[in-house]
Amino acid sequence: MASVKLGLISPLWPPQGGGGEVYLQRMGRALAAAGVDVSACVGVASPEYSPGLPICGANGHVDPDDPVSCSGWFPEIGRWLDTVRPTHVLINAPFSRVSHAHASEVYAMARDRGCRIGAVHLDLDRGVVEGLAEAYGATGSWERAAHEGERQLRALAAQLSETVYAEIGSPLFFDVDFILSCSDWSDRFIDPIGQVPRKVFHPPMGDAMAGPSRAPMAPVDFGFVNPRAHKGGRTLAEIIHRAPAEWCLRGLEGGHGAAFLEFAQAVEGADVSVDLVRRVEDMRDFYDSLGALLVASVYEGYGMVGVEAMMRGIPVVARDYPAIREAVGDGARIVRFEATSAEWVDAMAEVLSDRSRWVAAAQARMAELAARETLEIETLKAFLGEI
Repeated sequence: MASVKLGLISPLWPPQGGGGEVYLQRMGRALAAAGVDVSACVGVASPEYSPGLPICGANGHVDPDDPVSCSGWFPEIGRWLDTVRPTHVLINAPFSRVSHAHASEVYAMARDRGCRIGAVHLDLDRGVVEGLAEAYGATGSWERAAHEGERQLRALAAQLSETVYAEIGSPLFFDVDFILSCSDWSDRFIDPIGQVPRKVFHPPMGDAMAGPSRAPMAPVDFGFVNPRAHKGGRTLAEIIHRAPAEWCLRGLEGGHGAAFLEFAQAVEGADVSVDLVRRVEDMRDFYDSLGALLVASVYEGYGMVGVEAMMRGIPVVARDYPAIREAVGDGARIVRFEATSAEWVDAMAEVLSDRSRWVAAAQARMAELAARETLEIETLKAFLGEI
């Protein structure tokens, strides 16, 4: 097994961005704690958010969606590669998305320096997601939907060969040596040809949620994060209009912003109290203010906010979607994928009325995830050493 010197490349870095950036940061810290030589080159330098992890930040803010902004950063990446000389480079979203083809230059720079190149896969392409949802609607089973989705992808790959990766939005579009996926579900539909080694590494938590709240918030009954359309914004708005008037809810906008643009209008006139918070310095403050967290997403790469809440002893009410179930398991109150707002409110009331039961379920799930995390860190080290 070869010695690994891992370089992480990410145009955004905490506190910028969202769950994908937090995932890469926590991965780097977990591997570093396990003895791997890890450093990162990022578009925005925030070393105070990454103790123990060497960070090289851009001289100015990088907009990953703007090729011109990125091109000004790319020479800095080249200098970092020459200084650090990593054996393996792992490139984060959105530079692992087909829509960001301008990132090909980063892959080329790493390849020219002899690095083994990996890409992080988070969310499935919208077309793949819609196809799976259609198959679920026809079969009533996520597993049968998955088999149908895999069958369709194999047929498409037989027709298109390697150009299928551009068609399905797979990071294999960038001709990488390996893929790291955040869940088994998200990994399942990106490589119908079976071209490169892939590894699922669920987002590690470590002690990220440990310790007391720093700035306690007023308590509310329920909370939710980032109520954009694919995060279940419509469902959340319907819940708010149906919820008992005595309930209080709190929404947090999310790292990428703009979630409240339509949502604030959608919940106007509701009888229930809704506190919309644009940003908190520490997610522990938010979670600790909740009676329970709602995870209403219609698709996810992984349900990380549910895990974070449960680590703080907060019950979770979540939609039955495979990647979310990989996170919360039996530790959350699960509602049907196609549940009505009335069903959601009933589930929420159930959790409030028997909260201690769901706190205990969350704690039991955390023990399972801690064991999984320890194993996955060791297997990821071995995986990288064999690439």
